[in-house]
Amino acid sequence: MDIIIAFSISILIIAFWWWRTNKYDNVNPEPFLVRMKLFFYGAFISIFFALFMNFLIKKLGIPITAKENMTLYLFANAFFEEFGKFFALLFLIKKNHHADEPKDIFSYGFSVVLGFAFFENLIYILSNMDRAVQLAIIRGFFSTPGHLIFSSFFLLFLAKKWHNESKPILNSELLIKTLPFIMLSTLFHFSFNYLLGFKNILFLTAIVILLFVANNYFKKQYYAFFSGKLDTK
Repeated sequence: MDIIIAFSISILIIAFWWWRTNKYDNVNPEPFLVRMKLFFYGAFISIFFALFMNFLIKKLGIPITAKENMTLYLFANAFFEEFGKFFALLFLIKKNHHADEPKDIFSYGFSVVLGFAFFENLIYILSNMDRAVQLAIIRGFFSTPGHLIFSSFFLLFLAKKWHNESKPILNSELLIKTLPFIMLSTLFHFSFNYLLGFKNILFLTAIVILLFVANNYFKKQYYAFFSGKLDTK
């Protein structure tokens, strides 16, 4: 029974954030089925990438594990996850004819991020069946919006680049230009994971403040840039 409740909570929270993120692509919104495809494909690609990188690190014998260096372990995981979401987004929009305006970056990007967050939450829930409902609530109210907010830094950069130049194409030049914003996303993601590890009210308050500051920054940048601008280039 607990797993059904936990699963239901996870779906409802994802549906809420799906609805909330629609406003960032409100002029010519993407078809629902297109976003759903991105939700599942994006989740698969980004999660696979993060798991593969962790596997590769272990095979190479690099000491980045929770037991040997927790701080480096958390940072590396945050980077792999953010880069995985970036890679999945660019890979999926490359030949998608529906992706025809800068704001589509947010519609597509947030779909990929929500897919990643949903399936990551399920992994945690299924791995801890004895506290499935508790995890669904905690991860739903903290981790899911966290993923959206952290990834918004590089999504905003990509949308601005599309508006000012052209549709972003995954290559070495774009990667170099986007890397500082991926690292910014990683830094906030790492800080979130690090604070969450303390599991007390003081650090949970710090997490809420962190999410608030990051979200407020994104909204100010988004509205300052896109207000009054055409959606197409």
